[in-house]
Amino acid sequence: MRWSRALAAVVALPLLTVACGDDAATSTAAATTTTAVITTTTTTPMPVVTTLPGDLHPSWGVNWSALWPPEGATATYRVQIMGSDWIDLPAHFEYGVDWRGCTWDRLVIGTVESGQYGAALYFSRPEPWVLRLWGVEQTSTDRDDTVLEYFEYPQDLDFSLLPDDPPTLEGSMLVEHGFGTSGPIPAVYRMEGVGEEAVAVPAGTIEGAYHIRFGLGGDFYPLGPGGEIGFFSDLWLHPEHLIVKWEPGPAGGPIELVTPWALPD
Repeated sequence: MRWSRALAAVVALPLLTVACGDDAATSTAAATTTTAVITTTTTTPMPVVTTLPGDLHPSWGVNWSALWPPEGATATYRVQIMGSDWIDLPAHFEYGVDWRGCTWDRLVIGTVESGQYGAALYFSRPEPWVLRLWGVEQTSTDRDDTVLEYFEYPQDLDFSLLPDDPPTLEGSMLVEHGFGTSGPIPAVYRMEGVGEEAVAVPAGTIEGAYHIRFGLGGDFYPLGPGGEIGFFSDLWLHPEHLIVKWEPGPAGGPIELVTPWALPD
């Protein structure tokens, strides 16, 4: 199933289904901070907010909090959804969303309703540079149901390990749609940091985008020679644009930035 391969390769880690973990405590876009008190000549205490060193990626040199647009910001992405032609769809973040008994953050592309093109990626951020995902909800104009893909047990993906010690994870995936539920199906995931690159997208050429490659193998996915991982997805991140390009992305096909993230006037 093309959609299943695309989602799992894109996120490349087992997802959380029934346990919420620390989601409620980490569902805002704010930076990790600490507060100190200094004394002025008037002896009035004044709080000083300082970003914790743990927020900085050890090799990329970017703050985790800098990646995430504030709530209310919007962008436009050019996407392909389940074999569609290229279309431009709006995107926005929603933080602290109640979903299936847990609290998540959510990236929404398009309109996630039956008969509309849309995808919603559910995730949380338990600590800087660690991403925990629940799964993806997807709809399209030629279907009257919603497709959900998620993984059976939680395994957090630690981006701070890149590029020197990329993790390989094992998990299992489930798929829900109008025809029922499939799975759990075993899968193996691998992530590697390729490095900083210039990426050309409809929004222009973005310098200094960090290229991450995800690989996927297992019972549900194509394998390379010798049974190794044979299916890959490439993601480019940038501190000013978050997702610059994702191929394939959570909408089932490539996504490319058209209009950068910005707050409404």
